[in-house]
Amino acid sequence: MRDNYFKRLWQYNKLLCLAMLAFVSISTLLSKSPYNPYAAVTFSPFYTWEMFSTPYLQQNHTIAYQLVCDGETIYLPAYSDHKKMFYSYTIGKFDHYAQHDYTDDRYEHYKHKLARLHLDTAYAKVLSNAQYDILKYPAWLKSYLSRNLGRELKNIKVYKHYVHYDEQGIQQVDSSVKLLDQ
Repeated sequence: MRDNYFKRLWQYNKLLCLAMLAFVSISTLLSKSPYNPYAAVTFSPFYTWEMFSTPYLQQNHTIAYQLVCDGETIYLPAYSDHKKMFYSYTIGKFDHYAQHDYTDDRYEHYKHKLARLHLDTAYAKVLSNAQYDILKYPAWLKSYLSRNLGRELKNIKVYKHYVHYDEQGIQQVDSSVKLLDQ
């Protein structure tokens, strides 16, 4: 490592080399980490500790969603089926909104951030979902599935199952809740 980047930069432009070294040093010292609880500055995603080193919390149970269309279970998609993958992600988001009385909890967060940046807080409504739009999700899901399955659906149901795995790795259902019936 005799001919590294900073050595060559020092030979070419000493001021730029000092500026880069100062930026790396200061941003490392001031960035958020569990070892520096007083810093609240995020310089870039690279220096954000949570992005790469968040501890993994192992849970005893997990949540599985079951989608039933006209009495037939639609199974989770394979990786090649991008249309089915899309609705499988949105069901979890709708469940999150249902737990919060069909409101987007990001609204207050965005409003607070915009106020800190001295921007108009009306943009928070644009960045988050309104309750009216959230409540249109069941009808959208039914029409989306009808188009992708190629047939008219009369009824869709979504069940939320709390499951765990036993010692043999077999899935066991602890309890179930009907999340949606359209």
